[in-house]
Amino acid sequence: MDPLVSLYYFAPVCAAINALVLPFTEGLVPFFQISNLGPFVLFTNAGVAFGLNIAAVFLIGAASSLTLTLAGVIKDILLILGSMLLLGDTVTGLQFFGYGIALAGLVAFKTHKG
Repeated sequence: MDPLVSLYYFAPVCAAINALVLPFTEGLVPFFQISNLGPFVLFTNAGVAFGLNIAAVFLIGAASSLTLTLAGVIKDILLILGSMLLLGDTVTGLQFFGYGIALAGLVAFKTHKG
């Protein structure tokens, strides 16, 4: 199946599931605050999310879902490092240990596969 066709099928399902789960996890406040954001913010956010979904579907089609997962681990580690360096966030030893395990798994996979 073409990546855009698959996006055509799973995007409405994801939107419906999110709309059903949101009131139970976030309450009804987000629904009432949508009008405070304005259409520019909503459409910009929707456009960026749509672009991200297209990029993910094409990446899975070109490589594999495992590649997307491994790229997500690197993204998470870079986000943590960036928040530490730029925003001064603190990271506990347990968090360092957890991301160390994730990074070690990534290196082990790369070494084993290559």
